[in-house]
Amino acid sequence: MKPNFPRNTMSSLDILLVIFLSILTTVQPALYRFIPEVSDVFMDCADRPEMSGVDIELKKYARGSWHQTFLSVKVIDLCKQMRNTNSIVYDSWSTHIILEEGEEFPCFGKGVKYLHEAFVVKAEGDVIGMNMEGRHKLVFIFHAYDKNNQRKPNSICVEIPGEILKV
Repeated sequence: MKPNFPRNTMSSLDILLVIFLSILTTVQPALYRFIPEVSDVFMDCADRPEMSGVDIELKKYARGSWHQTFLSVKVIDLCKQMRNTNSIVYDSWSTHIILEEGEEFPCFGKGVKYLHEAFVVKAEGDVIGMNMEGRHKLVFIFHAYDKNNQRKPNSICVEIPGEILKV
């Protein structure tokens, strides 16, 4: 009679987890940079997607049409993010707005104008595990809300077509 010893076996889920973790630890990130297509940068949107709040999407051109990618940003309260020194909105935009001493960032509104210092926007980032090169566009959609927090019918949609290149 054979003794009954417990077998040390790995389930298929354990094996997949080990493979996935070993791939993550060996794959190096690649730096990609978005290069705008035109010098005027912003263009009116060709198609106006339906969204709420302030939305930023990255779309990729493939097989004759634009497709949603996994990269998108939603900003619920733009005014709050403009003033938050830890936010991406502040870091990439608000910090370049010229204000008089003691003046607070004005929120978007009718007649509001912003004076900016000259600055360069770098749209680049590290990506692991996928090739991001090719034709893309950034789509920005801004929605206005009334005093009762109801969205107004008109929105602003602008896009920046360009290329993403591996640096």
